[in-house]
Amino acid sequence: MKRLFLYLPLLLLTAYRPAFAVELSDFVFANYLGSGLYSAAGRDVGVLAIPFSAPEPVYQRDNLQVMVNIPVTFGFFNFSTGSPLPPGIPERLDTLTVVPSVNFEYQMNNSWKLTPFVDLGFGKNFSDGSNVGIYATGIRSNLDFQLAGRKARLGNRLLYAAYSPGDNVLTSFDTGVEVTRPLKGTLFGKKLNASLYVVNFLYLQNLQFVSYASGVPSANVAMQNEIGITFGLGRGIGRPTLKIPRIGIGYRVGGDVSAVRIVFGAPF
Repeated sequence: MKRLFLYLPLLLLTAYRPAFAVELSDFVFANYLGSGLYSAAGRDVGVLAIPFSAPEPVYQRDNLQVMVNIPVTFGFFNFSTGSPLPPGIPERLDTLTVVPSVNFEYQMNNSWKLTPFVDLGFGKNFSDGSNVGIYATGIRSNLDFQLAGRKARLGNRLLYAAYSPGDNVLTSFDTGVEVTRPLKGTLFGKKLNASLYVVNFLYLQNLQFVSYASGVPSANVAMQNEIGITFGLGRGIGRPTLKIPRIGIGYRVGGDVSAVRIVFGAPF
């Protein structure tokens, strides 16, 4: 845990250049795992996800809004945790995914929103030059309510994701609860708040992280839990295509995999 927190500030600045090719298979789903520093199967993996989105709905009618998001995810494999890290900006990326997502947001009532979604994009492994097509579908549910006088949210996501060529799939059912409270003071003239959240990730088909260390088996994960805290504004700031209303940090653990996560936007 101490080691993960020590290397977290370097995620955006530096990465170890691997001496051998790595497969894309386990982190082709990085977009769905989220930003952070993951420790699994004898290696450390840095993931940086940037949540680009269209500034306005592409379609709107009654209680339906159709939104387009274009998350871009960068992967850095095999951080050097046993020796000093080289200074400076990474010489190269290890993986890149761009997965546009069409979201059909149905406002069921004042507090409940259902969002079916369809994703289609690509992933590239710069270590061996391979490319894959990524596709996914699922549905999200968000329910706002009051808990002990505080604003709270219950979120669920049912996800099926796969890629081609390849035979691995990611199927999960996620459940999260977030409680938000106001803070004193303002930033850019807007009120500050903080939230505490917990999320359970139930993988309907085990999530696999491929091992590249001698004698270390691949990690298969059936369930994970995450707890974290975020800070943000009552109303977000940022450019129209890149709105980051919240930022935070969380710790995820389950099976033989642990992660310190950087949270951009909503934690689930």
